[in-house]
Amino acid sequence: MDATTPADLQKCFEANSMAPFFALKYAPPAMGKLATKGHYPNAAPKDQKYGSIIVISSVASTYG
Repeated sequence: MDATTPADLQKCFEANSMAPFFALKYAPPAMGKLATKGHYPNAAPKDQKYGSIIVISSVASTYG
């Protein structure tokens, strides 16, 4: 803790918080779109709005 600088903390915050923030901000509207058969080449038809977002992060992303 003594060797941790504010810049280190900022890097950790960005690595672990910013990506999930943007996923939670922009994914729901995309997940809510309905797709008919053939609308997307490899997608199954989707006639109901649904989906799950699971956010996982780790401090290991700043090391190594």
